[in-house]
Amino acid sequence: MTTPHSRPAHVDHYWEHGYAVVRGVFPGDEMQAIQAETRRLYAEALKHQATWRHQNLLFEILPESYAGSAACCRRTGWPGSARCSRRSAATRA
Repeated sequence: MTTPHSRPAHVDHYWEHGYAVVRGVFPGDEMQAIQAETRRLYAEALKHQATWRHQNLLFEILPESYAGSAACCRRTGWPGSARCSRRSAATRA
């Protein structure tokens, strides 16, 4: 519970750990769409053997030796560009 002079606990957690979990920000149907898009982007990223960039889109791929088992996608920069790139490639075909 917050009072007019206190901060929500997730704010303090963010400043201490660099992230915070805030439940209930997105409705369930929006969260499902976000999860589906995240899975799609992750699958797209893993098609690349190493860090890959095209215009604004970036997939930072970590090798097996770093991740401990299989290669993984550490981060994606400008993920909205992935959808734009896919659309423009489809119109060129």
